[in-house]
Amino acid sequence: MSTQPTVYVTTLNGLHKAIRLQTSEWGFTEDDHNRPWYRGHSSAGWSLQPSSLRKGTWNAKARENEAEAFEEFWTKAPALGAPDSIRSNCWDGYFLMQHFGAPTRLLDWSESVLVALYFAVSSSKEKEDCAVWMLDPYELNRRNSGFKRKEGYVASPGFLGDKPGEQKRMDQWLPWANRARSKVIPKEPIALYPSYFARRIESQRSGFTLHGSDRNGLTKSWRKGGPLLKIVVRRDKKAYFKSVVRDMGVDTASVYPDLHGLGKLLAEKWTSQ
Repeated sequence: MSTQPTVYVTTLNGLHKAIRLQTSEWGFTEDDHNRPWYRGHSSAGWSLQPSSLRKGTWNAKARENEAEAFEEFWTKAPALGAPDSIRSNCWDGYFLMQHFGAPTRLLDWSESVLVALYFAVSSSKEKEDCAVWMLDPYELNRRNSGFKRKEGYVASPGFLGDKPGEQKRMDQWLPWANRARSKVIPKEPIALYPSYFARRIESQRSGFTLHGSDRNGLTKSWRKGGPLLKIVVRRDKKAYFKSVVRDMGVDTASVYPDLHGLGKLLAEKWTSQ
């Protein structure tokens, strides 16, 4: 495939065909339990940059801000309903920060293309194309020089059990998770599975990419023909895809399975236009 791989779709069948072709090209088999990940962007022009790096670079100040933000979240979140696991597992706390809008170096992905499509079309501006990104997380990690795994492998920092070597590899990207004093993190992004300790993470079938010091790491990989595909939905087809997502059972209340999500869904359904 050429660099900057991008396809345009206008129907559900076209989307399915694009996914099947790319899945096959990446070497996934029909019975493979490991599958690609997906991410929805309500604007096709958005880059693959995490929130904490969009306005700056990774430096001493950025490190300090990240540590301070996590400490405040870790201190205050349990009283607001956060699971107790974030007290004993800094990775769980970091993943939870991302799901509630705090600045991190994470990007959300989903094992479900319908969840990604929901995020792409549900809040899109009418005059903009939107996009669903498709990622082979196993190949991303295989190419990662900091991860140093020849075979495709996606780790879960919360469930490494008796594999201290794997935990040490992960902690390079989040050194303060184990109170390490390293000021250097790997340059390239890595794909990670969270433990399903929160309903939002479970309902969205979440995976994450964690950026290193290069905020454009994923975009550079895509431009070089890396394990990413950009699937663009034209602006005049967004209403069609909104109905597809709704009819297939994915809505605001299903991706945000709490009272906040229910309230948002009712506002969408019953507020006069």
